[in-house]
Amino acid sequence: MGASPFLRDYPHPNASAMARLRWMARSPLATRRGEQVVERIGANPWPDLWRQDMTGRKVLIVGSGPSLDRVDSAFFDGFDTALYINFAFGRAQPGPVRYFFTTDLGPGIEFIARFGDTAFRDAGAARCLYAPIFYDQAANLTPEFLSLFTVIRPERVGWRFRHGTLAGVKLPQTLARYPIVPDFDLYDLPSPASARLPVVETTSALSAAILAGIMGAREIGLIGCDFSAGRAGSVDTLQKAAGATQFRDARSRFEAIAAMLDRHGIATTNHSWLV
Repeated sequence: MGASPFLRDYPHPNASAMARLRWMARSPLATRRGEQVVERIGANPWPDLWRQDMTGRKVLIVGSGPSLDRVDSAFFDGFDTALYINFAFGRAQPGPVRYFFTTDLGPGIEFIARFGDTAFRDAGAARCLYAPIFYDQAANLTPEFLSLFTVIRPERVGWRFRHGTLAGVKLPQTLARYPIVPDFDLYDLPSPASARLPVVETTSALSAAILAGIMGAREIGLIGCDFSAGRAGSVDTLQKAAGATQFRDARSRFEAIAAMLDRHGIATTNHSWLV
């Protein structure tokens, strides 16, 4: 990956054919090393500020899907705290307490490259949250990154096969470390004292909703979390909008997570489907 103040340069699979091969070969060791880094630098205990902002509060998870264009500032005023996912941070409203949340640093790095880091510094590191999925990425964090973000440790991690393609040819699989997604039909929210979060790969919004639940939110809402193709026109980004296939598991996982949160007395509504 190219030079950045937040990530040391490392082989990124999209850089070139040779970089993709190096990335595949290094995945087992690189992701294991990244997992160890996250264990070392992850917040433990979690900041008291999270309890202040989320416990007993109405928390909104804000994605960058098309439904975000269909609400105005009055909608946000109905919530105490908002966790903005990736590019949606550019749509932050003045009412709710603002958080940035991601499981993939790429969007955050692009945001800072285009608009600067003022919004992140204004929010403070305790409210700019990174719960990594890609541990080869996490292995290369810089001190500058750690001055802006709080890292969240995963609940469980395991080995998984990772494959790639080169010139349309599927490459042999290699092993990599990834967060393990629990069975939410049987899942109980952990105590905040565990300082661990089950990280869901499909979309960062789902992990953010679980975090709000662990912190004891009274109610959780989602907007811009359409789990479909496209992106809100009001979200300024050069990155290609997600296709529908990226979210193929998101709806079913959201429904399982919402049911789990409901069992804990936390009403969870995806307003993206209602506006």
